[in-house]
Amino acid sequence: MSGKHIVIVGAGITGLSLAYHLSRDGHQVVLVEKENSVGGLARSFSYDGFVFDIGPHRFHTDIPEINSFIEEVLDVHLRRVLRKSGVYMFGTYFDWPLALRSMIGLPLGVLIRVAGDFFRKRNRESGNFEDYIVGRYGRTLYEIFFRPYTEKFLLMACRDISRDWAITGIDRAVIDKKAQFNDLLSLAKSLLGKKTPMRFIYPTGGGIQVFCDILREKFVSFRGRVITGATIGQIHRSGSAVSGVSIGGEILPCDDLVWTGGLNDLLFLLDEPSSNLRYLDMVVYNFRLKSSPLLDYQWCYYGADDIPFNRISLPTLFDPSLAPPGHGGLCVEVTCREGDDVWTQPQKRESAIRDYLVRTGGVACESDFVGCGIERIEKAYPVYSSGYRAELEQVRSRINRYENVRLLGRTGAFWYNNMDHSIEAALACHREMADKYGKN
Repeated sequence: MSGKHIVIVGAGITGLSLAYHLSRDGHQVVLVEKENSVGGLARSFSYDGFVFDIGPHRFHTDIPEINSFIEEVLDVHLRRVLRKSGVYMFGTYFDWPLALRSMIGLPLGVLIRVAGDFFRKRNRESGNFEDYIVGRYGRTLYEIFFRPYTEKFLLMACRDISRDWAITGIDRAVIDKKAQFNDLLSLAKSLLGKKTPMRFIYPTGGGIQVFCDILREKFVSFRGRVITGATIGQIHRSGSAVSGVSIGGEILPCDDLVWTGGLNDLLFLLDEPSSNLRYLDMVVYNFRLKSSPLLDYQWCYYGADDIPFNRISLPTLFDPSLAPPGHGGLCVEVTCREGDDVWTQPQKRESAIRDYLVRTGGVACESDFVGCGIERIEKAYPVYSSGYRAELEQVRSRINRYENVRLLGRTGAFWYNNMDHSIEAALACHREMADKYGKN
């Protein structure tokens, strides 16, 4: 077989998409994944007929090339779902993104303060999250939603978070490009304007894992090789290039190494000093229920300090087949750091989470809970601390000394992206490599 030897580390959406295109071009591609199944952050967990993703996953993009690829992969396993998401504040639920009827439901004092912020002069140029949000949306919305949710989610003060988190985070949460939330004025226009129902693409019959499994099969059909439950033990170098990688007792030749895993793991293998870049980990509690949840939101945010979770998602509102008939599920996300109490003893929080799911109206009563699968998720999010940009540039400059190493994906590129962006980056990387190597 002809073609270049390419090793891709990480079989998430980015790695799978790139591997499929490169193998289709005739290259000898090996995809290495440390988990026992492909998917990365887009894998699904199954228990007794219930299926859970790692939080809410969906495809939504205005880029025709990406839409065509998603439709090509899913084919008959595709459904289009009307989006509905919410936020829990002041002891009640509001639609998210905010709608006019939601704003009217806010306490009168809050509405008056928001209106006052609209006319108050605000500084819009700042490098941290707090000043950026206050400058765009005013102090009131910052204090009632943006600050509590963000500090609870990232486990750090907003003044220590880069404004980049605000820019990308709001984009990830809104996802509807027609809903402009750049500042209070655009928010007001969005609230008063006519709403167009937004639909997203989701696989049928097995969670977001279906997309990954189909893509894996397509990759293998072009003689691609997948190694799961494995990590790179050593990187072999020849001058300024990587010549191969070791997995167990096997050495794989390597004309190009595409890395979508943790940056410090790569730096260690390259004998480079570790960086101060950090990732946020997460524990998900996948509750199986006797009946359907009471909420009609596919996902919902919780910012209050006393509520012991950040966000929930309801799998059957993405695809009714993700639970046995008459039953339902709730995926509850709790961010943490590897090694802290949540990470090492997640079962201790389960009882409090059940209690608050009932108290906040997500589940009717305690007897509705059938069981819970607890999963630890490493490196779920890159942390955009105030100095992360300079640190990331230093890391990139060190890795760029190796002429055939590429950083890609949410983890490898240290980029808070979604699945559509992951596919877009993979297709761009494929075009670069196709220009370099051609097709065989």
